Amino acid sequence: MKRSFIKSLTILFTAVLVVFSTTSITSLAKTDTESISNELNELEKSNTLDFELVPSEEISHLNEDEIIKFDTVEEFEKFVKEMNETEVTLFEETIDLSSTNSKTTNQVGMMSTKNGSHTINWWAPFSGYGMTGLACWRNVSFKYNYKIVNGKPRFTKVSNIKSYYSGIQIGVTWNQTSTSYNFTKKRSTNDKAVIKVNGYSLLGFEVKGFTVGAKINDTWKASLTLK
Repeated sequence: MKRSFIKSLTILFTAVLVVFSTTSITSLAKTDTESISNELNELEKSNTLDFELVPSEEISHLNEDEIIKFDTVEEFEKFVKEMNETEVTLFEETIDLSSTNSKTTNQVGMMSTKNGSHTINWWAPFSGYGMTGLACWRNVSFKYNYKIVNGKPRFTKVSNIKSYYSGIQIGVTWNQTSTSYNFTKKRSTNDKAVIKVNGYSLLGFEVKGFTVGAKINDTWKASLTLK
């Protein structure tokens, strides 16, 4: 009888201990997650960095190996800062239209409007935690109209501007929000089109087990010269 009582008491004590331990672990994990969430929200509100947090549901399409992992909020902050500080560089290309310049012009030295399409791409590898030298190209594609004035090509319109990443091996997507363009002179009037694209990269992050998405704003610039 006594042994049975002691055995029952031991089983009860063990069960209580297991429940208490499980509850404590769950409570600690919840507290840690809440702490990280609060730190990230405070960082976003501080406006010291140009990014926006998004719910994990918006990056649910990503695979586990596409999520960028950090051990601390400080590591996340450093990564975003590096992306924010990337210099906006104008990437330039030139198209030789000499083969079309031989066509007969009218009496005032002008031809009818012509059109074309082009994609400008440049090497822009990601860097930072787990992504040093990661292959990536930025692409800006568009359609354009031009005419020949006194033997010189002159832009008249740019349309259907689209931008995107290619070659990338992590879960990041580029989202274009606005575009603009203007014409300038390189060799002759309006022979150069300068295109500006605003948007953000959407990435998935995991900070000490807490998963969240972030929009990191950026601007791309590219130009095309006709000759």
